[in-house]
Amino acid sequence: MAQKYLDVSLTTGLNDGSSIANAWQDANQVATNTMAAGSYAAGDIINVRTHDGTSALGQTGIATITFAAVGTEAAPVTFKFDDGVIWANSGEFLWEVTGQTTSFSFASWTQFSGVKLSDTQYGVRFSHNNPTTNATIAMIFKSSHHVGAAFEITPSVSTRANEFNINIKTTLFCEQCYFASHSNYSSSSHGTWSVAESCRFTLLDCVTDLQDCTFHLMDGIKWSSSIEFIGGKIINIGTNIGLFNDSLSTSNSSTAGVMVLNNCNCSGLDIEKSINNGSGNKFHAVENGCFSLFSSFVVNSLGYRRWARGLNYPTHSALLPDGTPWVMKVLPRQVSKQNPFANNEVVKYYNGATASITATLELVIKNTVGLSGAYDNPKNDEWFMKVTYVDDATGNYVTEETLQDGSALTPSTATWVPEVNGQVSYGAINYDKYKLELITSKQVRANTKVSAILYSGKPSVASDDFYFVDQEIGIV
Repeated sequence: MAQKYLDVSLTTGLNDGSSIANAWQDANQVATNTMAAGSYAAGDIINVRTHDGTSALGQTGIATITFAAVGTEAAPVTFKFDDGVIWANSGEFLWEVTGQTTSFSFASWTQFSGVKLSDTQYGVRFSHNNPTTNATIAMIFKSSHHVGAAFEITPSVSTRANEFNINIKTTLFCEQCYFASHSNYSSSSHGTWSVAESCRFTLLDCVTDLQDCTFHLMDGIKWSSSIEFIGGKIINIGTNIGLFNDSLSTSNSSTAGVMVLNNCNCSGLDIEKSINNGSGNKFHAVENGCFSLFSSFVVNSLGYRRWARGLNYPTHSALLPDGTPWVMKVLPRQVSKQNPFANNEVVKYYNGATASITATLELVIKNTVGLSGAYDNPKNDEWFMKVTYVDDATGNYVTEETLQDGSALTPSTATWVPEVNGQVSYGAINYDKYKLELITSKQVRANTKVSAILYSGKPSVASDDFYFVDQEIGIV
């Protein structure tokens, strides 16, 4: 492994990359391995100067770049964008290409190492600028590990499909990176990413900006591939943006790609706005828990439920072991009374005397203040509860259900936080208080588990048709 140097502001020296004083002076030549002098090999680190003490540095003036395939999995070539260690100052190195179609084709095991300064500034920004024709594939990625890099496609005209392409059999790991394709092409078959078969694509603490995108986050994950979002944010999600297009499962559907969403602590991930995936509803996404302690996040084609700290959800009585109040935020989508969305199981240890008990779940449902809304006048056949307990007489588990007769859901007077003038509030939306109660038909055995699952069969109409369920069973 050798240390090499790249300084586009340098006008003296040998221009062979051998030292700080003799650094290469053209980033595009280094990327394509067409320098007049010097060379690099697998395992080498190319240190790139990002700031000259007055302004940030960068490279422009070329239509397209195909990086030289020099690195290997065991010994990748690393472009290290300096953070002030080798040179005195650090900044964001703007690497701009003005290609009309594919601009950057990154080589396998050529990786970029920068420092994330903020959600809008990174050690390096690869910019595909002003494509004037349909750039279906604007940047091509192959197997590598990128840290602190931004990848942005900025079209000068509308209705362009500007995708990041993950090449076949790619293992791509991106950490603290930024992606924005600004794809607003007038076809639903394009998205921010297009993922080929047999790929593993992981985003750790990355920001995905969907501003200007009009259709999908993904162009479809092909068979035997997976996408993982771990931490990070998906921001600027439009109302009609879907996660995938309808073609996700049309090829070899038994082994279609799987998206693993580990984003339950992501304040920018409003995934409830992204469940509309067209008429096909070919949607594969699962996850329970992530980096944040006690967080929970589950999405499937029926709906969405989530708990995450710090998002000001209204709460009632449930407490985490550390004393934090918590609640589950739920948005049903493709549901009906015959095919309801099952909420998570709420469990309580019953240590009272053997007796018939009343089990209660508290919830709050969106109040549209007299307007016609999806959840106006909620009914018992739209929200119902199943309670499971141990029958003291037999020792067997018994499951019983609340009424599903279409009568009005029972209002509640329970106290939630926050409340404004008796209305539970979440942002600009008010919620009405309701409860589901079940009196057990049998005696509940002492020192046993009682559990409750809430089912919702009323689909949402708007992206803010949430309801909140307390995660504590009231027992009397």
